[in-house]
Amino acid sequence: MKPKLVTIANHIALTVAVIITISLPLGYFVIEYQHIDTTLRIEAETNALFASKIINANPDYWPFEQDRLQEFLSRRLHKSKNELRRIAGMNNETIAEHRQEVEYPFIRRSHDLYDSGNIVGKLEIIRSLRPLLWETLFLGIF
Repeated sequence: MKPKLVTIANHIALTVAVIITISLPLGYFVIEYQHIDTTLRIEAETNALFASKIINANPDYWPFEQDRLQEFLSRRLHKSKNELRRIAGMNNETIAEHRQEVEYPFIRRSHDLYDSGNIVGKLEIIRSLRPLLWETLFLGIF
């Protein structure tokens, strides 16, 4: 009778150990992914508002102001992360972009650009998820 109880206890202990080993890194990944997602959404929305001001100042010729738009896209609060920021027109043609190396897999968030209430394009921000995957892997190993 005793060996059977020991076997059951070993199975329960193994199950609990596996659940803890998987749930901690998975929980970390989910929370950090939501943080990155929310940050990118807010940055895209805020930058789209500023870009819309540039568009409203010159509604007919704003697609030809690449230098001004690229300079605007290059300004960021946190310069530590590589990301691609671009402004695309209605046909998804690139009007201006600030390009840095973004490794796959990545997360992309965008927000519409407006001119007098009409959508004239979109602003996209693309950031790599590779650092988050490495952090999750190291947490899982630890």
